[in-house]
Amino acid sequence: MRFQDKVAIVTGGAAGIGAGCVRVFVREGGRVALLDIDGDILAKAHAALAAPQTTLAMVADNDADALVVVTDWNEYRHPDFSRVKALLRRPVVIDGRNLYDPAKMADLGFTYHSIGRQIVEHPAPERVGEYA
Repeated sequence: MRFQDKVAIVTGGAAGIGAGCVRVFVREGGRVALLDIDGDILAKAHAALAAPQTTLAMVADNDADALVVVTDWNEYRHPDFSRVKALLRRPVVIDGRNLYDPAKMADLGFTYHSIGRQIVEHPAPERVGEYA
């Protein structure tokens, strides 16, 4: 189980590639926070998973290991990165849409994985901090 004891926040987690990512994380032992702009589709996707390790909301207890971006909706193009960072155990973003600038992500203190670009590694403490 590759993702045992790991938590991912998946944008666009109700359909398409996002839903596929969610299924892989769950099948491989991970816990997932599903995010989507369509609440009805999100609720149906969550019910269809029938997996106790999924939730429909942001991880409020700072328990996520990574933010996985699989949608390019405007709502996800300019997130509050200080809040995102506070919600993650370690500041890791996996960007399947190349929405963010690698240099900016490095400046913000994130380890950043994107498609076809070099990984930005950023050493960070186990717990980043609280959202202000």
